[in-house]
This record gives sequence, structure tokens and C-alpha cells, in this order.
Amino acid sequence: MIRKFNISLLIILLLCSYLYAQKKVALIIGNNSYKLSPLKYPVSDANAIASTLRELDFRVTIKTNLNKQQMIRTLNTFSNKLTAEDIVLFYYSGHSFQFNGNNYLIPIEVNITQDDDIKFETISLNRLLDKCKIAKSKIFILDACRENPYYSSNSSSKGLNELKNISEETLIAFSAAPHKTALEGDGMYSYYLKHLIYEMMNNNDITIEEILRNVSSKVKIETDNFQDPYFVSSISNELTLKKQENKLISEENFITHQKKSKNIKDMIFIKGGTFKMGNRENADEGDEDEKPVHLVTLNDFYICKYEVTQEEWEKIMGNNPSYFFGEKNLPVENISWFDAIEFCNRKSEISGLESCYTVNGENISCDFSADGYRLPTESEWEFAARGGIISKGYKYSGSSKIAEVAWFTKTTNDKGTKPVGGKKANELGLYDMSGNVWEWCWDSYEKYTSDSQHNPKGTNKNSDRIYRGGCWNFFARYCRNADRASINPTACYYGIGFRLVRSSK
Repeated sequence: MIRKFNISLLIILLLCSYLYAQKKVALIIGNNSYKLSPLKYPVSDANAIASTLRELDFRVTIKTNLNKQQMIRTLNTFSNKLTAEDIVLFYYSGHSFQFNGNNYLIPIEVNITQDDDIKFETISLNRLLDKCKIAKSKIFILDACRENPYYSSNSSSKGLNELKNISEETLIAFSAAPHKTALEGDGMYSYYLKHLIYEMMNNNDITIEEILRNVSSKVKIETDNFQDPYFVSSISNELTLKKQENKLISEENFITHQKKSKNIKDMIFIKGGTFKMGNRENADEGDEDEKPVHLVTLNDFYICKYEVTQEEWEKIMGNNPSYFFGEKNLPVENISWFDAIEFCNRKSEISGLESCYTVNGENISCDFSADGYRLPTESEWEFAARGGIISKGYKYSGSSKIAEVAWFTKTTNDKGTKPVGGKKANELGLYDMSGNVWEWCWDSYEKYTSDSQHNPKGTNKNSDRIYRGGCWNFFARYCRNADRASINPTACYYGIGFRLVRSSK
């Protein structure tokens, strides 16, 4: 029997085939280990934008500290897989310069002493553009307009050269105006990259050109007009980076999602990313356990705007163990780490969420995939305290002037805790992460290593548990973002409280 073919089904199948054929791909290169003039941020910048682009459904290839042969092999491998339907984004951070009107990217391990060396030691931008020309849309972002530490002649100039004629459906962005240089930055990333990833994640429904205009405006403001990013574009369609969400969801899952969404109250969504964890503000002020500085990459999560208050504790636990009381918005304190764990599970159960903790006497395990309330890991705490991917590099959470953001010994006159939210919030809208009360973290204490880590969750090797942030009767040095402290989890102290986090599914 011959059945009538559904024309709507045919259209859907054709559309799905097109969407499958079209893909977003990115090549990220960060070079900072130059012998002549090493740079601070390119590798961390590369990791940060790679994480951002993955969240936006890009298939990402990331390479760092490449010599010329490695750059060529990486570029060839990447470009050989491109198709005519692809959207390509190339990001480069490292040294570069212009010569005879052309722009060149500088691998590590170069030796340039005369004009003839340039074509043998560097990668020309034109070569890169030519390799990717098959793709449907091409975006090239060069955060590389730094001072040229290498050979210069009458044919070279500061920064990179202006581009006037570019191929169709191509956008080329520079972190500084033609013949101008870019500043490296004073936080975790370069000025340009910090604003770029923020705009990509928070305004990805606008065109890439609009994103770059926003970035330019913010960089100019932050650098007092010293650095003025620019771009040229021949992209004809309204190209956005917006993630294409799957809108098909069952009614049951939709209702469940709606119920759980109501529980995200007074919590801030923290976009994951890569950051430098540890003491980088003042090497002489911190303790040895704040070193070495190491790269940590985190997934998204939610964190409460405020420390858990006495009012909230009483509603869940039916008591108030705090030493200081009288105002409902005072942070709860004088609780042990085990008390905080019990609170998390009870609040999860009352809210209809999955409990994160399994308790067997003093043996506690955590299911980080559960959607209930839990304590932050130490790395989540520090990432949030520093301002996440929009960090401005402050010493304390939200400012380098401690009195603006923290209740500590000089602002409280040693007279106790203060209501939450009474000081300035940090970049993410979080209050009191410096001062007021210390905050319990999940991790047991262990020394840092120099190894890069992805979503570290700590171990149970040591019985002492981490607490962070300083408190009302401690000096400023203990309120720094990098400061660490640990104590037995059974200890109760009128300076230790906590705040809640939830994993993001």
C-alpha cells in the first residue's frame, strides 16, 4: 500500500539536515611564554574564551604556547575540516606586529634580527585569512596589539595595521586602534577579553558587530581612552552567537522546571570560566598556603547574594545558636561545619529538591549533580568573591578599599556582626564575601599545587575544613579574596557562618 508522504515532515528533515551540516567552530591560540618578553594573560585569556564559546555551542580547538611549526600544523588541521556552511571564530592572544603594511602573529621561540627573518619566523594574518576563506562566515579576533619587543625598522610601526579590503562575510577585530597598543590588564584577563566574554555570554542575542561596539565602549571607559578597540566587517547577515536551545520539552519536565525555578530566590547565577586562584595581589601579605597561583576552570553555579541569616536559620532549624542576635538580618554564626551540612539538606527537602549530602556519622559525601542546596567548594567561593568572569581584580570582594565592602575590626570597633547587605556588593552583586562572618566551604584543607584543575571538589584527606572571607573582629589581611583558613568541622565560633550554592543543570 502506498502512503501519502507528509510534506511537513520533509521540510523538517531538510531543515534538520541543514542545521546538522552547519556548525560553529573556533580555533583559540594563546601564546605567553616568550623568552624575550613574556606576557601575563594570553593562556588564561585563551582558556576563558574557550570555555565561553563552548557554552555557545562552538566546537573549540584550543592550543597554547606554540612555536611556528606547531601553529602551522594546528592551522592546517583546523582549516582542512572546514566546510562552506561553517561559522568560524579565530581568537589569538600573544605578540604580533606589522611590517610593510602587513600584520603578523608571533609564535614563541622566534629569532628576528632583520627584515628577511619575518616571513620565516612569523605567521602572516593574510595566510590565516586565506586558510579559512571556504567557511560561510569568518570572525577573527586579535587581542594582540601590544608593544613590539622584537626587531623593528623603518617599515614597522606600533600596533597592527588598518585593514581596508577584506573578503566577503568576514569580520576582523583588534583590541586596539590601528598603530596603537593595548594594555595587558590588571585582573585575571586582559581588559579586552574580560569585556568580550561578558558581552558574549550576556548579550549574545545581538549581532557580533553590536557586541564588539559594546566591548569597545567599555574598554575605552576602563582604560581612560588609552585603548580603543576597533573592527572591520563585511558580514551581510545579522550574525549572532546565540545558543540554539532545544525548545521541545515534555509537559511534566516543564512543570517540574517551573517549580524548581521558583526556588532560585536571592541567588546569583555565576557563569563558569577559568581564573587564577591563589595569592597574586601581594606576595608578602599572604601565607604560604595561598601559593602557588594556579588555573582553575569551573562550571556554572548559583550562589546566594547574602550569608544565611538568623531568620532563615530559625525557619529551617527551629533554633538560633548565634552569639549576636537582636536583628533578623544578622548572619547566623556559632555553628559547626556539620550544622551547615544539616541545614543544607533540610532546606533542600523542604524546597522539594534533591539533597546533596549523604551523612553516615561523621562521614559526609556530596552529590554535586543534585539540584539541592550545598556549601560552595573553595574554588567556587574564591571565583565568586573575585567577581567571576567580570572580575576587576580587586584585593577584597568588590573593592580594593576594604571599608567599602567589609565589616572588619576597624569598621565594627569589635562590637559584633552587622545585618547582611550593609556594604557595597561585588561585581556579581554578592554581599559580605569580605568580612562580617567567615564562611564555611565544602573542602577539607590541603596545600595548593601548580597544576591546572577543572571543577576541583577537594578531598577528605584532612579532617579540617576550609572557611573563607574574614570576619567582624579580624584585620584586613584576613578579608582578602586569597586568604585561607581551616579548622576542625566540629568547631563553633561566633565569627563563622556560611552561604548557600546550587549546581546549575
